[in-house]
Formats: sequence, C-alpha cells, structure tokens
Amino acid sequence: MLWSNSLRDFRVAGVIAAAFVVTSSFVLRSRLGWDVPSLLMSLFAVESFLYLAICYFSGSYTIDSFNLNWFLGLNLFIGAPWLIGIAVGSFRKSRL
Repeated sequence: MLWSNSLRDFRVAGVIAAAFVVTSSFVLRSRLGWDVPSLLMSLFAVESFLYLAICYFSGSYTIDSFNLNWFLGLNLFIGAPWLIGIAVGSFRKSRL
C-alpha cells in the first residue's frame, strides 16, 4: 500500500519532499544556471548532515546496518530526486 494513514508513515511527506527537491534542483540547474559541481557539493553537504542526524537519533555513530538502512531509504526521497533534477535540468539547459 503506497499511502497509509499512520502517523509514523513518512512516505507521504517523503514524496512531497522529493517533488520539492526535484523541482528545486531542476530550477537551480536549468533556470538559474548553477554548475553541476556546485550542486553535487551541496548534495554531499546534505547527505553528510542526513547521516549525522540518523546517527544522532539512533545513538550509534558507527557504520552499521541500521544506520545504512535508514540512510539508503531516505536517499530515495532526497538524493535520488536531487540527481534526477540535475540530470533533467542539464538536459533542458543543453537543449535551449
């Protein structure tokens, strides 16, 4: 089931956040002309903060399966849309 009414289910908010991330990275790349290295460095900063937040709330700063599972799961809503937005924005920019 894609949508759930549970307050613990973050997929609805994750899909909304993913749509925002795709749109913002697309606009930054295609309309505002940010270069790809700058966007990738900002993605690295966000990913670092995301992993540190997961480690903080789990109470463990080691690289273990629990932290990596959450990190990879949240990257479906943050990292992947960011890269998709950069790719689509670059394609759109090259076509104009």
